[in-house]
Amino acid sequence: MNLLMADGSVKTITDLNGDGFLNPGFPIAQGGTDTRDVLSQTVGYVDGTVEMASFSVFNGVLLNGASVKGAFED
Repeated sequence: MNLLMADGSVKTITDLNGDGFLNPGFPIAQGGTDTRDVLSQTVGYVDGTVEMASFSVFNGVLLNGASVKGAFED
């Protein structure tokens, strides 16, 4: 999958485990052999493989005062 970055560059990200999702680092609990099917149906990710590492793609949240109402709404 190709991602267009804010600076205009394009990075290629590969779905390493074939689940159809790009995991940015969510911890996924592992269990027995049938856990892969259960996980894919409940959370989408089949394992904890990180495909979008934080050093290559920003996958955080910027909420600097986003929840504070402004004076213009009073």
